[in-house]
Amino acid sequence: MAASVQPIRELHFVAVSGRKSHSSSDKKERSSVRAFVMRDYLRQKSDPTWSFTPAKVGDQMRSHLSRFRTSWSASAARPRKRKIATAWQRGSEERSRTPRPLIPAPGVADDRSSTRSSLHDLDMTDPFCTLEVDLSDSDTQNLLQYYQTAFWANSYACNPEAKWISVALMDPAIIHATLSLVAIHRRDCFSVDLSNVYFKHRGEAMRIVARRLSNLRESLSDETIGAVALLSSSDNHFEWSSETQSAHSQALSHLIAMRDGMGMLTSNRHIQRVAGWADLLQSAMHGTCLQVEMPAVVQEASAEEIDPGVSGDELGELPTGIVLQDLPPDVGDMIRQLRILSSLKVSLLMKRNVELCRIFSNLLWKLEYSILNRSETPQLDIGTRTSSRNDNFKQDLTSKIIGIGSLIFSYLTLRDLAAPIVYKRLCGRLQGHLGTLLVFLEQEGSISVEEDRLAVLLWSLFLGWRASNKDAERQTWFTDRLAQICWRHGILSYETVRARIQSVIPQAHELVRVREEFWAQIEGVIWSDMLSLENVDFVAA
Repeated sequence: MAASVQPIRELHFVAVSGRKSHSSSDKKERSSVRAFVMRDYLRQKSDPTWSFTPAKVGDQMRSHLSRFRTSWSASAARPRKRKIATAWQRGSEERSRTPRPLIPAPGVADDRSSTRSSLHDLDMTDPFCTLEVDLSDSDTQNLLQYYQTAFWANSYACNPEAKWISVALMDPAIIHATLSLVAIHRRDCFSVDLSNVYFKHRGEAMRIVARRLSNLRESLSDETIGAVALLSSSDNHFEWSSETQSAHSQALSHLIAMRDGMGMLTSNRHIQRVAGWADLLQSAMHGTCLQVEMPAVVQEASAEEIDPGVSGDELGELPTGIVLQDLPPDVGDMIRQLRILSSLKVSLLMKRNVELCRIFSNLLWKLEYSILNRSETPQLDIGTRTSSRNDNFKQDLTSKIIGIGSLIFSYLTLRDLAAPIVYKRLCGRLQGHLGTLLVFLEQEGSISVEEDRLAVLLWSLFLGWRASNKDAERQTWFTDRLAQICWRHGILSYETVRARIQSVIPQAHELVRVREEFWAQIEGVIWSDMLSLENVDFVAA
């Protein structure tokens, strides 16, 4: 039998005019609109005086439809389609009068439920429940969300590849230790109580580590070392006893020694870096010796081909930087490294680059390691001083002051570290060294120092003032010493003191701003005590 001729199908459009509507999330409203459009269409279709005017389309409409519809070929499904079409043509009077069952709308959500959106609505952290740690409770979700949105501490130094969270999620001890650090950061930045959530994750991490220590292979794994390093870092954010704060640090150095040094952690560069930064933080916090050595990749890091200069537009706004050759060699080298790192940090803030982040991380690690690896306390033998020994002592003391100032600058600016306890300890040591130097200069009768050394001295005092913002008594001490030095050297304006301080590291003028309230405090001391300042000696205490 010859195939029947397929009738030509016509495509009709519904002409709709009016204001542009916006999508609505109200199901009842959308249903009402659809019903109104359908009733209006049926009314117009049943009106004998109404004629439908199809929209004008191009000749290519048939080929356009073929992109979305299959061709009308004979198939087993055709009889069913004709049956459906026939049923449609019977008219509405033959259709079933049974009303459609109504599905009740979902109940209104309890107002007491949390309005917090879950982390990654379209890409859950653990969609298939394959991780060994439960991330479903609200406190953990809040910490993970905070990590992704606000936890940028050490992001360029400790996490240059921005992949630490992926590493942490693969091990329950590491993710619990990481979340405990995140809780500390949230406390220090936003004064959020951490007692419950912090000790929960810290305790869970310690429980897992303690279980692993009974197995030699698990105890020396990268995951265990990484968890212990994170626990050591978190210990230094509290005013605990030295024994408590040193327990995890000593365990970390012992585990790394059993692995034959940092060089054996190369299988996981992230773990190696976290262990190194934990040792640096422990040494900076307590003034103790470093326990682990630098890896080879950090020792070989060099900044010889990196230009620390600022852009041409910025050069017109900045004073000329101090001449580093006029400073002691070790002091000049530290400031030169800080200039390079500040330039890199500015570049990374404008556009993050993984390779540049690695260079930045290695150079900063190398600089902090070299500062902390030196002897902490300069020796002063007042009874048998000679001119040569005096110069050596003054140079050594200046090196210590600039070293601690460089650490404060690194934590404040390059690492964005929120650690009030660490700053308190560093400012205490900086205050002690500066007090000794100022008394020594007073006894020598050479309180007026050279131009470049004066800028470095003001820079160190400014960093001490800045880092002691949570310690009013200590900040007052730095303010008084700054006022005395400014008065004796004729620095009596905000613009002058800002230019002197920024001349040490011009590249960081946008990272560390010398604000007017800083000068307001100094100026208040100058003008309230200026009649007696000329006769006041520097006091270390």
